[in-house]
Amino acid sequence: SSKLEPFFHAVPIGFALIASITLLAEHNYNSSWDGICNNTPVHDPPHCIGYEDGEAPEGFEIPCGQGRGGEIFFYAFGLVSLFIPPIVVCVSLGMIFRFVHKQESRTIRFHGAGAGNNNTQNTADSAAEDHRMSRSVLYRALAYSTAYILSWGWAILHSILNLAGLWVEGSPIVYVYLWNIFASLQGLFNLLIYM
Repeated sequence: SSKLEPFFHAVPIGFALIASITLLAEHNYNSSWDGICNNTPVHDPPHCIGYEDGEAPEGFEIPCGQGRGGEIFFYAFGLVSLFIPPIVVCVSLGMIFRFVHKQESRTIRFHGAGAGNNNTQNTADSAAEDHRMSRSVLYRALAYSTAYILSWGWAILHSILNLAGLWVEGSPIVYVYLWNIFASLQGLFNLLIYM
């Protein structure tokens, strides 16, 4: 595990640097049209209606259509960063649970074999009690996964609906409020999990 740790740090840091530098070079950091602090790949606010790409209306500095042509990078990096983490979270938590469960099973077998035939405590109740650590890990993994889904499920659903072409003009305002409320509660969810 110590050999893998540098890799686990290098991949997200490298991905973040490559994505950020590429999006910055393609001018894909633009303010959102709906007033939410969000990144949009193309600068196309309402004051750009009637203007060609590259023109800046009087009183504005950022040219209309800034970032057009580089949207593929924006969407590719965005989709990877939205859909890969849930898979990594599920696989990682499953591996942790499996490791703890195997360790508990080995411990139970070791203690059961050393006790001989006089061991009257090794009943179904004590066997269930012996797996309390793996059960605790399972519950924490489920709580962590639920917190992740509550926080980021809105963004994932939004991406799916946008890709399906259902929300071309923008998201319903109720959805935007729910997304922003639950995304802001990530820290609270983690606090509740680890209390």
